[in-house]
Amino acid sequence: MFPGKPFRVAVFVFAILCLPTFCSADTSLKDQAKNLWEEGQQFIEELALPNQPIPDQPPAPTPSPFNTDKQGIYGIAIGQSAQQLQETWGNPQRIDPHPLGYVWWIYNKDLDHYVQAAIKDGKVTEIYSNAPTWSFRGIQINSSKKDLLDSFPYQKTITFSYQNAQVKVDNTVDGKLLFLVGTQPVLFYLDLHQEQRVTAIRFLSREALAKGSFFNRNFTYTGQKPSLTKASLNQEQQDKLDQSMAKQIFDLTNVIRNRYDLSVLKWNEEAAQVAHSHSVDMVSHQFFDHVSKTTGMDPFERMEAAGLHYKTAGENIAYGQNDGIEAIEGWMNSEGHRKNILYASFSTLGVGVKDNYYTQNFVTP
Repeated sequence: MFPGKPFRVAVFVFAILCLPTFCSADTSLKDQAKNLWEEGQQFIEELALPNQPIPDQPPAPTPSPFNTDKQGIYGIAIGQSAQQLQETWGNPQRIDPHPLGYVWWIYNKDLDHYVQAAIKDGKVTEIYSNAPTWSFRGIQINSSKKDLLDSFPYQKTITFSYQNAQVKVDNTVDGKLLFLVGTQPVLFYLDLHQEQRVTAIRFLSREALAKGSFFNRNFTYTGQKPSLTKASLNQEQQDKLDQSMAKQIFDLTNVIRNRYDLSVLKWNEEAAQVAHSHSVDMVSHQFFDHVSKTTGMDPFERMEAAGLHYKTAGENIAYGQNDGIEAIEGWMNSEGHRKNILYASFSTLGVGVKDNYYTQNFVTP
């Protein structure tokens, strides 16, 4: 603290909620769904992988040899220029808005090498993958928590500078481990249902870590209060961001199913509309539940009212996650949501996002 300058402390606390449900035309499965529904009515204050792979396309380019002294995977490094990324991976299959105002380059052509890189001012600032083939300094999918702790120094509280603030992050959230590798924040997601083995990696910018709801955090500062909140978006910008989150959730769900040798899901536009309407309903009327506070309809009644016919159906909802990546990782660490994502008989999926309310509707016609 410097003399003569005001000193302030602020605290950010995040709460994340998820609920699953499931239904089938088979009576015995409906009974199972009823039990699952009852179990799912308890809120889970916890944290917690979609565009369909393009058929008949050549595989993703083989990544060039990667210098592990740099921070990245698949030949993509933090600080690398967008031009260098394009030379290695070609044009992205999709460009999505990022919650902090920059863009994600999405490479979803090959689910075994799925990766997305955030571009800010022409350079890579974030990288994420839940694909089965990445490797970073000896850590990969299914590495153990012990492997992580043996590879990187763990701190319960991570402190770093951002703007004129000192940010402290509570690094004790189940399902995640954050490390400073050099000065680079690297977040590993852990599978709580598979002995806390690594299930994804995310290279975060300090801006994202300071402004996002990844962890509980507090900060101290001198002088003028720093800007540690996300910029406000107009309605058009928010709608585009919501649509991109839905697409990413669809992509990531299929990456996970591919990893588990399950069939990938096809996009279901009608189910997506039902899912989006429910997310809008929850935002507009300030509730979080599978049963609508305004209509009293459950997910299956909503699908039937929209003319969706199904043999089997299910719904996952979540609230409060930082983005689609966090939502899917959270669902995979909740038994009921996980069952829906990994249910072999589901064949289509629609996703609807509104602000930080997320809905997945799984449908087998």
